[in-house]
Amino acid sequence: MKSLNPGRIALLTLTLLFAAAGTARAEDPNVRLAYAKLKKTCGSAACNQLVGVVEVRSLDYAKQVTLVYTTDGSQWSETAAGYFGAAPSGYESWSFTQDVPAGAEARFALRYTVAGQTFWDNNGGGDYRVGGASAPEFLLGSRAVKLDTAVLGPSRSGFFVTGYLVLKNLAYAKNVVTLSSSDNWATVQEFSAVYREAVPGSGGSQERWLFSIPVYPQGSPTVPTVRFAIRYTVDGVTYWDNNLGWQYSLSYPNGNTIP
Repeated sequence: MKSLNPGRIALLTLTLLFAAAGTARAEDPNVRLAYAKLKKTCGSAACNQLVGVVEVRSLDYAKQVTLVYTTDGSQWSETAAGYFGAAPSGYESWSFTQDVPAGAEARFALRYTVAGQTFWDNNGGGDYRVGGASAPEFLLGSRAVKLDTAVLGPSRSGFFVTGYLVLKNLAYAKNVVTLSSSDNWATVQEFSAVYREAVPGSGGSQERWLFSIPVYPQGSPTVPTVRFAIRYTVDGVTYWDNNLGWQYSLSYPNGNTIP
């Protein structure tokens, strides 16, 4: 009998768990926001970008996915989204990036044109709003949990991956952990995340959590590549952020920061 690589077994197990996680919805739309946020691209507030992911049903090969937005409440503009990857349940993920002025509120909707039809996600007629004086800087749509930032670097007690994630506050009692591996999933470790704050402007509907993953070189002179995913369990339901099945990956010193 051919022996099986334990790393492949662990990775297959994680893949099956990720694919099965979440709950089915009786009626899903053809286009929906996955998440959006304001991303700082330099050290000042002037370097803001509106970034996010749209999920669309794959109704035909040829399609257009468009961000329709305004930053002054009157002049509307459009930016084409680009294909990002496959998503569960017959969806595709498309990503968008758009520069926005410092301090401005970005108000937007999503348009999906395919097979001669046009579908919209405009947040039930109210449009989505990110940034400015009152809207949150991170907005979860169909996703229940999403990585915000992560960095792999040294500290006084060794190397750590540290970062923040954002989740929907679906109930008071919840369990949030990272599953990580520094040997390509031959072994897996779990580390609990901790509550940091309610996302400002979310009215308590979203929370920011902090996580830390210690990295053990295991006698090697180099820091190993760290792969990880996020598991969020609430009210008996488990949600995952595993980067659409690719898992997150950080290496030091190059490629040590997400995003």
